[in-house]
Amino acid sequence: MIFEFLLTCGVTPETDIRQALTGSLAEALENSQNEFDEDAVNDWIQLRHERARGISVDDEETVQHRIIGFSVELPEEIVPNEEIIKNFIKNLSDSEFHIVKFEDPLLQTKLAERAKEIFDLEMKLRRVLSIIYLPAYQSEDPYNLLRDEKTKTITLKLQQNQVALLGGYSDVATPPPTTSPDATARYALLRLGVGTDHRPPLH
Repeated sequence: MIFEFLLTCGVTPETDIRQALTGSLAEALENSQNEFDEDAVNDWIQLRHERARGISVDDEETVQHRIIGFSVELPEEIVPNEEIIKNFIKNLSDSEFHIVKFEDPLLQTKLAERAKEIFDLEMKLRRVLSIIYLPAYQSEDPYNLLRDEKTKTITLKLQQNQVALLGGYSDVATPPPTTSPDATARYALLRLGVGTDHRPPLH
């Protein structure tokens, strides 16, 4: 599994970039449940490119500022997790390096799962609204049933450890007394958690 990073740092003659990267990764791995050979960690880090940004003098010491692109390829025997990468970045940041992450297979997998959850919720909402509106407006254009619907932003007010619940949300468990499409739609949307900050888990 390969992770890509970009590092900006100030380099002096005593600075060893590779050692800093290797040490930060080894320290992050020590806090995980993985067993690894410390001598092999150096081989997992590949420096891709490097560019000079300029030179400055700090306390009579010459500092060369650089941008360094590198990758970390974890072998199959290492079980990757977000904590390893997070600690690796933190270790470098504590060393006054600024690091940006570009390629992250773990995050990519997580976002793909979120996208699927959102898609599933949208399809459920589409089914509910179709069941409600199609029978109610049989003579209307079936592809433009929501043209007259208006939406508004609902905010949640916090007052001294008390949350002001959204109007009508406490009545979600009780179906509306009327069978009008608008009332039925609002009830269905509340049941799904749409338009509120109290949404059910995405499954």
